[in-house]
Amino acid sequence: MVESPRRRRRSSARSYPGALGEDRVRRTRFSRLRKHEDDRAENTGSPSGADRRGLPRARRATPDGGYRFFDPFHYGYQGCRIHFEKTGGWAAAVQNADNPAAYAVGVVLGRTLDRKGEHVGKPRYDCGDSRHGTRDYTVQATVIHIKDKPFTPHLLRMYFVIGTLQAVSKKANQLAAFADYEPLDLNEKNTPLVSLYAKPVRGGKPVLTKRRPGSADARPVCSVYAYPVKGSLPLLVIRDHPSGRQFVTTDPYAACEREPFKNPFQPGDAAYEKYQNRTVYHAYRRKTDWVELLGFVLPTDRESAKDARAERLVSIGGITKSFEAGEGKNADALLVIRARQ
Repeated sequence: MVESPRRRRRSSARSYPGALGEDRVRRTRFSRLRKHEDDRAENTGSPSGADRRGLPRARRATPDGGYRFFDPFHYGYQGCRIHFEKTGGWAAAVQNADNPAAYAVGVVLGRTLDRKGEHVGKPRYDCGDSRHGTRDYTVQATVIHIKDKPFTPHLLRMYFVIGTLQAVSKKANQLAAFADYEPLDLNEKNTPLVSLYAKPVRGGKPVLTKRRPGSADARPVCSVYAYPVKGSLPLLVIRDHPSGRQFVTTDPYAACEREPFKNPFQPGDAAYEKYQNRTVYHAYRRKTDWVELLGFVLPTDRESAKDARAERLVSIGGITKSFEAGEGKNADALLVIRARQ
């Protein structure tokens, strides 16, 4: 699979899959939009997935509870997009679109995800073969069309259903009403804190952890926000597999494998500049792994970072030696909540 190159635009998110049975999974995504400081993010798409060869065709639900073939099937061409409200609330990639017993993977979109928050358009489902462009796979994507500023927290809940097309259809119709989107009002006053402790690492520098050590006299070294308050960044512990090193960072891609993106267009082409000087981040190659999401911290340059209990992460003894900024903030530009003595 060819990955789309990443610009300096992120949606820093945490997903919480919840098992609802052997054939269906609930995915609740809490995220904060990160783009340019004053830009509104209008084209947030989540979830987005791809299939290279196993599920070549697609079906979408109809409002009457049935389903029909999704056509045309070329991504980016007219007809490859449809508003949620014009479907029955779900769509599925399937091995054989004409066979109800064929294997299928469905995503439950819902139909009315634009009732909360400010939107610039109707939520939309995109599907199609993208092999005619810069990718080599079939795309399935959702575009919520929200109008939120960077660092705005929001919740998006959808469902994945796996099984035969007939079974996927039945269960997806039952779940469609439970899909949800809403902006969240998370701030320093209404968000609980999580205590963090120093964690020794064999052969390396100490990192942080939410897990209280077994010692009865263990004391937290600081606290962070449990949820993504507006303006915050995720604080993570990541392990680099080749070295075994663990480090603290706000950049999920800080040490993952990466390579320059090979621009498929020639100078002078209208698309050349868009794909020039881009980087592909191979997080899925498992050079690194998340060890723990510690919580969320505010940068010192945010207006909301005015808590009298706040202190710079750099002041936590020994932690700066295991901190790696990556493309994120340095430890002296991040605030944590002072531990109670």
